[in-house]
Amino acid sequence: MSHVTRKTVIDPASIRPYDKLVVSYEDLEAVFGDPRPAANGADVVWVVTFDDGLIAAVYNWRNGLNHLGPNAPPIHQLTNWTIAGTSRDCVHRIRNLLQRRQWSKAAARQGRAR
Repeated sequence: MSHVTRKTVIDPASIRPYDKLVVSYEDLEAVFGDPRPAANGADVVWVVTFDDGLIAAVYNWRNGLNHLGPNAPPIHQLTNWTIAGTSRDCVHRIRNLLQRRQWSKAAARQGRAR
């Protein structure tokens, strides 16, 4: 079980990047809600706090406006993201939550095709 929270303050020393993720902004927003602003090479971040206390963050890294300036693509067009967290387990958990979204989209497409 997990929930998205905006109140979690991430101590940069407590998380580290673990993996890359290729997914649309639309899918991230559908699963985790609206992102919050980020800084230092990132533009937005989704923070996910799991029931067991594990914290994960999904953010764009050096591919948006904060790093590339006015020539950067709009944030809604980005598809390359970083998964960071307090444990490597965050990678699997984030991917599982996003996979459920993909299954739901596929099921909806199949229902329309019938």
